[in-house]
Amino acid sequence: MFRTLTRPMTIAAAGSAVAALTLTACGTGADNTAANTPLATSSAASSTSTSSPASSSTSTSSSSTTSSSTSSPASSSTTSSSSTSAATRSAATQVARSQDRPTFKTVTQTRPVAFDTVRKTDSTLARGTTKITQAGVAGSERVTLTQTVVNGKVTKQVVTKRETVSAPVSKILVVGTKAASTPSATASPTTSTATSTGSTAGLDTRRSAMWDRIAQCESGGNWSINTGNGYYGGLQFAFASWVGAGGTKYAPRADLATRAQQITIANKLYDQMGLRPWGCAHAA
Repeated sequence: MFRTLTRPMTIAAAGSAVAALTLTACGTGADNTAANTPLATSSAASSTSTSSPASSSTSTSSSSTTSSSTSSPASSSTTSSSSTSAATRSAATQVARSQDRPTFKTVTQTRPVAFDTVRKTDSTLARGTTKITQAGVAGSERVTLTQTVVNGKVTKQVVTKRETVSAPVSKILVVGTKAASTPSATASPTTSTATSTGSTAGLDTRRSAMWDRIAQCESGGNWSINTGNGYYGGLQFAFASWVGAGGTKYAPRADLATRAQQITIANKLYDQMGLRPWGCAHAA
């Protein structure tokens, strides 16, 4: 006999009651345990299945993080190497520019000053003979130069000041004008004034003013200078250059030749090479 319910039951409570009655009606003991077992197993399997994706996700995330961490140092190293190379190139460029920048240096030198030759005639001397009545003495001067230096080499120098230290003494040369009475009277000169041949054949005195300016820079204008530095004469000929250009036609060395003879050889070299052989080419 069923007792009438005085309270209304909720749908959830009614469902639970029906389920309890159904299990009791189906059996007890071992059979009941066996019937309940699949429910527990299914619940465990469901729990295991649910947790697996989380673990997999965690592993994947860890792997991704590790991969990301591993790749970072290589990227940093590449950036550092690029920065170092750029800094090295910049430093090299700055050094190169610094080396190409010209500097200026002031140099003071003492140079000889050539003496002049004063020619006088003497009617008592036979024509073609000469006599030196006063020896010439070279003077000296103090020259201040401003040099332009590029990469340790002097590329240009300009004379900015000259001071006379000692004045030169002119040489006085007497030239005979007396007509020869007999051939023997003029057979040979009584006095030789130079070691040059004195030849005037084929002299080329073009550009004389230019050569005088260069000689002033090269030797202080002393056309007979020989300082022992391996260069000779007013234009400071190297011995090989003098010989190669045919200078021995006039004298063994340039310092033993006359100014006109030295200019003649200089013009011959100029026609072949321009002003390249002269360090004072800028004075031209």
